Amino acid sequence: MNKRLWILVAAVVLLGAVGVVGKKQGWWGATGDQLEVETVTIQVHTIVETVNASGKIQPAVDVKISPEVSGEIIALPVVEGQAVKKGQLLAKINPDIYQSMLGRAEAALNMARSGKAQAQAQFLEATQSYKRSQTLKLQNVISQAEWDAAERMYAVAELAVESAEFQLQSAFNSVKEAKDNLKRTVITAPMDGIVTGLNVEVGERVVGTAQMAGTEMMRVSQLETMEVLVDVNENDIVRVHMGDTAIVRVDAFLGHDFKAVVTEISNAAKGQQLSVNQVTNFEVELRILAESYADLVETQGVQPLRSGMTATVDIRTQKAPNALCVPVEAVTTRMDSVSGKMHEVLFVYQEGAAVQYRAETGIQDEEFIVLKNFDSMESAQVIRGPFDAVSRKLEDGDLVTVKEPVKK
Repeated sequence: MNKRLWILVAAVVLLGAVGVVGKKQGWWGATGDQLEVETVTIQVHTIVETVNASGKIQPAVDVKISPEVSGEIIALPVVEGQAVKKGQLLAKINPDIYQSMLGRAEAALNMARSGKAQAQAQFLEATQSYKRSQTLKLQNVISQAEWDAAERMYAVAELAVESAEFQLQSAFNSVKEAKDNLKRTVITAPMDGIVTGLNVEVGERVVGTAQMAGTEMMRVSQLETMEVLVDVNENDIVRVHMGDTAIVRVDAFLGHDFKAVVTEISNAAKGQQLSVNQVTNFEVELRILAESYADLVETQGVQPLRSGMTATVDIRTQKAPNALCVPVEAVTTRMDSVSGKMHEVLFVYQEGAAVQYRAETGIQDEEFIVLKNFDSMESAQVIRGPFDAVSRKLEDGDLVTVKEPVKK
């Protein structure tokens, strides 16, 4: 009885072992448990790597007009969108108070002139008295005390002339400042351009000083050259370089691509970062090439781009012509059993199994990624999906079946 039992157990174990081996080798029952995958042949493409960002259209030259003096606007002969020439009147501030200040400064200047003349006359008198006392002193006619008094009077008179000169110079400067302030009540265009962002009206009071920016009254912009200011993520900014070309798409002109060139890259992050969890962005300026919208100018008769328009930008950072590449989703990561580090890998379909290969990748676009170490495997069938199989389920040597493409 015991012998039969042992024989039965041995038979069950043997059958189980054969079943496992047979299933592993694909002799039977394998299809139901094998992963069904999608494959694609390694292809040759020209890959252009891009950095995507969004921002606003703005003029390349945009001058803020702020007053240097405070007061009430009494004249505003321009309107939004008006073309102006350099030196043309933009606004005028009530000059009454500054005319009064100029009058007081000129009066103070006249007083300083009179004060200097008086000091010079007193100095002349003191000089003559000093010379007489000097002669009498040599003749021992006056006492030492009288001689000391004469010297003091001379020195005081000399200092009075010097002080009067300083006061006169100060009065001159006050008059000059008053004249300058009076001139500043008349605000003119600093260059040829278009009035944009008109923020004030006649009768409003504006604040202005020579030391700091005052009320922004308007802007004068040169719309012949436009640019787009975008925010680029810190992970992408290292790939952007001066002179990189870009395609700009503006919401207002769907289907029209504008060409641009990177002209400025900020070295400091935008704004003050309050938390390490905040997204860090860097500002990048791109000049939009006029020839890319010359057809719109011809059609519309005016500059089509306007300050503040929303734009998306694809900055072309690198290009790999005729490169071996696979779909982006075919490349995943696995941990190296020796180093314990994560590496990029892909799985190649070979004789019914998924064979894992270390992948050395290059640049990528939205669809494909360049392979650097597959020159001898141009016709290889790379597993590209399903996503969960490639990203986590597949292991080196797993048996797989290729999913038949859906016929359309």
